[in-house]
Amino acid sequence: MIAFVLFWAQFLVVGNLLIMPVLLLGVRDGFSLDACSMGLLLAAFPLMALIGNLFVGRFIDKVGRPLSLQLGLCMSAACFLLMFFAENGSAAIVSRGLTGLCMPLIGASLYAVIADVYAGQARRRVTALVSTAASLAGLVILPLGIGFSTAARWHYVFLAFAMASLGLGVISYFSYYRRYAPARAEAAGVRQGAARLYLDDGVLRSYALLYWFQGFAYFALISWMPSYFQRLLDDGESSMALFFGGAGAVLGAWCLTALAGRRAKMFYVVLGINGIAVLSLAASTQGLWAACAAWFVYNACRQLLSAHILSGANAHCGNSDRGTLNATMNVGYQAVGAVAAFVVAQLPFVPDSISIICIMATLMLLPGFYFYKSLGRSDAL
Repeated sequence: MIAFVLFWAQFLVVGNLLIMPVLLLGVRDGFSLDACSMGLLLAAFPLMALIGNLFVGRFIDKVGRPLSLQLGLCMSAACFLLMFFAENGSAAIVSRGLTGLCMPLIGASLYAVIADVYAGQARRRVTALVSTAASLAGLVILPLGIGFSTAARWHYVFLAFAMASLGLGVISYFSYYRRYAPARAEAAGVRQGAARLYLDDGVLRSYALLYWFQGFAYFALISWMPSYFQRLLDDGESSMALFFGGAGAVLGAWCLTALAGRRAKMFYVVLGINGIAVLSLAASTQGLWAACAAWFVYNACRQLLSAHILSGANAHCGNSDRGTLNATMNVGYQAVGAVAAFVVAQLPFVPDSISIICIMATLMLLPGFYFYKSLGRSDAL
């Protein structure tokens, strides 16, 4: 049941992140929002989530993952209900901001909980399962959200989110909190803090840098490719290309168990395939299947490597510092994502722009060869 909670909690976190742009037109019509209010509504969650991740790590390590996950689910349910009952744009903006403060309690706890509860092959399977939830959310939430993007129906999405979050909180209490909260104090060690955590441990430093470089490459591509596919292909074909990307991410997450424990040469192969796929995106002008194949392979390799990095880092990190580890890795990921999106936005839509972006993303993957070389087999997962 713990794996069930973690899977759907990850689905909820990613679904909440993706849903607002889809529902924006319905919320705008329902509250008669102007351009400024729409911008605040979109920015409230990611901005407050970034602030929350800056401070939530030490809190999670202090109170323990059982309580932090429980608090995150219950507080998020309250925020979703506030959004459901919102009667004007200001209440909606406040609700999204509060959700941004609560969600990091869930997001920064998930992989730490996996490392706390599971070991060996079971840990790899559950990590693959939770990573799959993030990809499935993108495949499911976006099409369903479009059907609710009207002034009369958008708020029902947040009612569903609230019920799901509350239900997960109840299940988590009986399956996880009651069993593991009493043992937290016995298992706790010395908390190092974020700076010392990375300065003193080269393996964690390598994992974090790998994750952030991967994040820059991903956000550079995801900020550009959907609109690029829409201009290159017709509506149906562009949707199919994006669907293939989501399917590739699901496959990549499930391949984690095959990659775990391998030596550096195997990671070199995956990184090489990933780089070739990125460069091949520039050749997607050849048509639908070229675009689908390149986007599928890239997302499969990206999700596999991301799942491995998060799982390996949590397995290596001490029990008392896993909250800090996940929160700081999330902060760095969001920061490099914002930088990548800003850089890509400066490029006008011209034929050569896609080549520039693909080369830039490939360069971000190259440091991975060095970092994986510094990871021994015992550090791989």
